Amino acid sequence: MLAGRQIVLPDTFDRKSIKVAEVLAAAGDERLAHALPHVGDGRVAQFLAGVPELLRRYRTASPPARALLHAAMDARRLGVGLHVPLAFLAEAAEDYLTDDERDALDDPWFEQALDDTGEPVHGNLAPLRRVRPRTVREDPDGKGGGRPRTNTSATPTSFASWSGPPATGTVPFGPADCWPRPSKRAARNP
Repeated sequence: MLAGRQIVLPDTFDRKSIKVAEVLAAAGDERLAHALPHVGDGRVAQFLAGVPELLRRYRTASPPARALLHAAMDARRLGVGLHVPLAFLAEAAEDYLTDDERDALDDPWFEQALDDTGEPVHGNLAPLRRVRPRTVREDPDGKGGGRPRTNTSATPTSFASWSGPPATGTVPFGPADCWPRPSKRAARNP
């Protein structure tokens, strides 16, 4: 029926569509009620299309990728900030792995886990996305000149931040002994 036809959809909901979605959410549409607070850019359709795939990706993630996601979600919940430093994530994620999982890690495990969790799904969402640092436009002494910032970080998608892992039986916020070490590193790398 749709063969040979193309349906073009706008990238974002306009104000009128957002208002309609808010009315539907208030009337009981749970999906819209969950989506609207997390899509300040109006990309409601992309968010809704991506959530089932994000859940599937979480459930089928490799142990290092899942550990990385747990560390990023817990860091956000504990107030580390929107952009979680990669050095912090590398240290924290290791503590979410069992001894057997740690022993089985390949050497570039962290980079591979970042690549795995950064792969976009429907709607261009990714479970964890690297944050590209912006170029500093002016030197601190005011003489100008741009240079790239060196602090690199990642941010869990809004979906990951509010949903968190489904009931997994794990201790909330990861192992108790994993947070002091990366927390000190995060304090040094704002």
